[in-house]
Amino acid sequence: MSIVGIDYEKCNDCNICLTACMLFSRDEEQDKVVFNDPTDFCNLCAQCVARCPEDAILHDGMGEAYAYEGVNKPETIASYNTIYKFLRANRSIRRFKKKEVPNDDLKKVFEAMTHAPTAVNARTESFSILSDREQIKKLNDAVIEELLKIPQTKEKYGLLFKLLGKVFYSPI
Repeated sequence: MSIVGIDYEKCNDCNICLTACMLFSRDEEQDKVVFNDPTDFCNLCAQCVARCPEDAILHDGMGEAYAYEGVNKPETIASYNTIYKFLRANRSIRRFKKKEVPNDDLKKVFEAMTHAPTAVNARTESFSILSDREQIKKLNDAVIEELLKIPQTKEKYGLLFKLLGKVFYSPI
């Protein structure tokens, strides 16, 4: 279940795969692009498959790449101005609702996260769902304790952390 190589009869030597994944390199002796995966490190992101204009990347068990009309031309889906307003008005939310998120919704979010872009397309992250309020509080307290060991953080955010802790974890 990964990339298994390159179909050199289809490959037009455009080198786009080199920019899609660090597991591709240029073999100067053979004067061609090669796929280097001796440790089976392919993370199944399929960026190389999606970006290859000649469909020359050979893969096994990865299925079809998800696409929809307009994916390569976002301006056909929403205008620049609409996207700009949306991004400009979007805010991070640091206060969460007490209502649990349905598992089906969480699965969709996690599925999207596995395909989200990362630096140099190196998806080394992993995700866990933590829903037990006591465990969340313990994790929160441990993170804050570590952050407050940094003098600048303690000076700037110490009082805020203390106040937020009371708000987030007060009895219902």
